[in-house]
Amino acid sequence: MRSVLLLVAALASALHIAASVAVQWPSNSFNVVNRRGMEAAADCAGIESPIVCSVPARNLTAAYALYRRFEKAENVLVKITLGGHGPWIILNDTEQALAGLHNQGVTGDVNYERPRWWQGNKEAWDNWNRYKGTSCDGVRAQFVELVVKILSRSSHREEADKMIAEIEAA
Repeated sequence: MRSVLLLVAALASALHIAASVAVQWPSNSFNVVNRRGMEAAADCAGIESPIVCSVPARNLTAAYALYRRFEKAENVLVKITLGGHGPWIILNDTEQALAGLHNQGVTGDVNYERPRWWQGNKEAWDNWNRYKGTSCDGVRAQFVELVVKILSRSSHREEADKMIAEIEAA
């Protein structure tokens, strides 16, 4: 009888330990995580964290309006560079800057390590990493500004002005 009682006590003790490990109660109310806005800093409270970009909520009117202009500028850029013909000349440095700004504006900080020499795409990684730590809204504004600058240098003013108006109206 004594051994059965000892066995029951051991099982009850083990069950108590297992239950306390499975349920972890918050120590205080400060453990609640609040959603950060689109202007997340790269150094929050002294802890370096990567910037992650996403589509802003529609009620954030300024951020959402900028995001819509960013999307429109992206569509215009695809339209003018598709096929590689027309009055739109984009220099290699400008093209690399656009690619880096676009990646940072869509995804946020580069989220993988630099490719090795045999993997290729090192230039694309370097262009993207150049904007690491820059806010989503800041990068998107730079992207829109650069696309508008490319369009404003065009010799076909009527078509370029129409595209610029589309971007600014978005």
